[in-house]
Amino acid sequence: MATILVYDWDYFHYNYVIPNLECAKYAAWRKSKRDIVVSVPILEPTRYTSVFLRKEYDDGIFDKRLLEPNVEYGGRAFSQRYQPFDLEMERAVPDLTIYEKYKDLYGSRRHDEDDIKTILNATHVRLSLDEKTLEPFPYDRLRPRHPSVIFHDYDIAKVPGAFELLTDVSKARQNGLPYRIGNKYPINVYTYEELRKWMTLPPMGTCFYLQYNVIFTDEEIIDLLEHPTMKLQKIVYNFTYGFLNEDQFVVEGLPQIYKQALFLRSHKQKILLNIDTSFFKTRELLLVIKLINCFYGKTSLKFVHPHKQTLFGYCAWNKRVYMEYLPWMRYSVSQQEMREAFQYVRKHNYEVFDMFYSVPNVIPEGGKLVNEWTRNSQSN
Repeated sequence: MATILVYDWDYFHYNYVIPNLECAKYAAWRKSKRDIVVSVPILEPTRYTSVFLRKEYDDGIFDKRLLEPNVEYGGRAFSQRYQPFDLEMERAVPDLTIYEKYKDLYGSRRHDEDDIKTILNATHVRLSLDEKTLEPFPYDRLRPRHPSVIFHDYDIAKVPGAFELLTDVSKARQNGLPYRIGNKYPINVYTYEELRKWMTLPPMGTCFYLQYNVIFTDEEIIDLLEHPTMKLQKIVYNFTYGFLNEDQFVVEGLPQIYKQALFLRSHKQKILLNIDTSFFKTRELLLVIKLINCFYGKTSLKFVHPHKQTLFGYCAWNKRVYMEYLPWMRYSVSQQEMREAFQYVRKHNYEVFDMFYSVPNVIPEGGKLVNEWTRNSQSN
């Protein structure tokens, strides 16, 4: 009888991480072999017969303990393609009870305890082993009393027939209410029509995300607000997709992104700007995007003077702006750093620099977002 440590690196190091499906499957399979399976937040390989470790998020940290001879490691941090188990382990019903003792590690907000309970009670599956063909779906594992299903595929939208299957699964509940759909990794979409299609799925409140890998047109942003089908916070906006370099983005993309942020902010809505650190080489431009992310997330509109509703007004009001580096890490930037970021934009695109100072709001007109003050002055 062996003593096995199952170690979910991400869950034990960061907050708001959905449990690892492979860890839960491996724990179930080893228990079926009468082995002793434990999961603890302290990694001490020498205390166990073997260690099964999974790490999905590539944070650049690779502990030397991973090189111990009894450690079997894997996950997306080491390979962008899923490496399947043998068929017996793949068919194992995940044992999520290994996370029960550590529900408090999920997060510290008031509703986090309820969220992790929902996640642990959900049905966890992977649709495809090769990202090309669908596996038979285990309908017998659905739990009507816990009507949530979380999918662990790296890029589920690439799999032919995935959307149709998810739609069928959501409608499989007998009482007419849907099974809510969650995903560990964002669903990547590349057209507005495709985005609208995936937005028809009933989402889990805590873990459903769509990543939009193209810049929105103004008309599409307006349509999202006028015809919502789910909360816009479920969309991750990969706005740099398609731009060749920073220079092109500053001239063509940044004015559009900022106007869209102002428009969403005025309607107390937010779409998360996905910051691709591999695209941004300039620290000041990267900081500008992060400031926009923070600014248009603040939708209280509590300042009386309209200039306090601009990006400059927001930054001037706060001596330091606190932002997230990753969902589990926060840091602050000083006014001097913000000033340097503004000067970078001033040098490369004065028009959008002026917008940071003088444009508090934009409104739709003819399918475009235009400066409200400019429109009003022209009409007068």
